[in-house]
Amino acid sequence: MKKYVIIADGTCDLNEDMLREYDIKPVLGHIHLPDGSEISQFLSWKDYTREDFYNKLKKNPNGYSTSPANPEMFAAVYREYAKQGVDMLVLTMSAGMSGTYNFACAGREAVLKEFPDDLPAYVRLNVEIKNTVLIGAMEEARNIARGKNCRVCHVNVTRPEQVRNKSRMLTVQELKNIPPLELVKRYASDKKHPFDEEMEEMFKEVIAIIQQEERK
Repeated sequence: MKKYVIIADGTCDLNEDMLREYDIKPVLGHIHLPDGSEISQFLSWKDYTREDFYNKLKKNPNGYSTSPANPEMFAAVYREYAKQGVDMLVLTMSAGMSGTYNFACAGREAVLKEFPDDLPAYVRLNVEIKNTVLIGAMEEARNIARGKNCRVCHVNVTRPEQVRNKSRMLTVQELKNIPPLELVKRYASDKKHPFDEEMEEMFKEVIAIIQQEERK
């Protein structure tokens, strides 16, 4: 069963072979040509040869320009997977170099407004801070989720300078023999994450749901 989908903007330098191998969904920007027309960004040299394109670009460098995929283009892709309940990992160019990141975020906000409040979900927040966690952060997160059919189960806090301890490496056979709950407990312990009774019960619920789906 597929856990998540990778969505990448066209500047991620991924060719079509990579997209197929890792099942990545591209969101392509636009190329504006000297004659005023516009074409979609392309990932392989099908309609143009590399030599022809760059020769024309060299002769008329100011005649070509690019623009990123707009928010609705990102939203259309998000919407497709949100309806399926599939998690998404989105990769874009840095916000300091392009508007792509902001457009991707705007597309996300648009889809979140459409997302039903009654979809069951567990919410785990990943927060990077420089100093200490704000008092009441967990309660604020729970208040945001109140009224929706979801539960905030954990706020994972990391710091930029945080150094992670090395974990003992497990063999493939060891991984196969360790029960999922025990494996998660080991991971939480290695990463210094709390794993209380409430989280254990929620994890057991998730395991039961997965096992029920596998039996179908």
